Amino acid sequence: MMELRNVSKIFEGKMVLENVNLSLKQGEVMTILGKSGSGKSTLLQLIADMASVDSGEIHKSKETMCAYITQKPLLFSHMTVLQNIAFPLKCQGVGKKARHEAALKWLEKVELFGLGNRFPYELSGGQQQRVSIARAFVYQPDVLLMDEPFANLDVKLSRQLQHLIFNEMKQRNIAGIFVTHNYEETKMYADHTFLLQEGVLTKMSDEEVELYFNEGIEIEGQIVGVSEWTLSNKPSDTSIPVRLEKEIKLYGVDFTVVTLPNGQMQFVKRQEETNSAEPLYLVLKEE
Repeated sequence: MMELRNVSKIFEGKMVLENVNLSLKQGEVMTILGKSGSGKSTLLQLIADMASVDSGEIHKSKETMCAYITQKPLLFSHMTVLQNIAFPLKCQGVGKKARHEAALKWLEKVELFGLGNRFPYELSGGQQQRVSIARAFVYQPDVLLMDEPFANLDVKLSRQLQHLIFNEMKQRNIAGIFVTHNYEETKMYADHTFLLQEGVLTKMSDEEVELYFNEGIEIEGQIVGVSEWTLSNKPSDTSIPVRLEKEIKLYGVDFTVVTLPNGQMQFVKRQEETNSAEPLYLVLKEE
């Protein structure tokens, strides 16, 4: 359906994307993770033809239509809600009556019926994002590009819109590339997950995803970052007994995978002096 071959992009003298390769099939959903400024948005913009590649190729048929939902709704301030939703159909030459009916249908789907004659500035941020979603789906895209579309929404609205978007994608067999920093969104909706780091895009295993989102370990009601713990064969006053699961290498670093008494699995950097044949404990590092 779509393929990126050795795509590179330089921005302000910096290599933002370097030899990116990616293949997307119909109905497939991919998640892209990475730090802010790592080039995730640039990658989506290249796929959406909003920017040009410096080298490499993006292969997709002329009939393949991409819709783009950004983190901050980009609506036309001089157009009403209904006009914003219908705008892609107008660009395609769809008749006024047909595009009006299609826009009304989507206005109802995103639960904004009755607000069609309002302007964007008269809507809340959540309502504006619903308009963006309706506009993205109204002309039946083949690929949906999403750049953290739920980041600025409260939890309830975020989950409501997630349900709407991914249900529609599944029913219509729409492919998607989804940029997020959210663990739940990644685990629930992605068929494949990639990490964009220093311009290089690499596919992540389930274990690597777990490591990426590792938030820490709870002790005495507080969450302490994993980097503050170390493995030891000697218990302390605050140590936590753990069970060894396996030892793996991720991103060129050796990790020990252990299970805590509450069933939580953690990845801890391997310690050379630790004997895995003896009882293991997670111990807070000395300050």
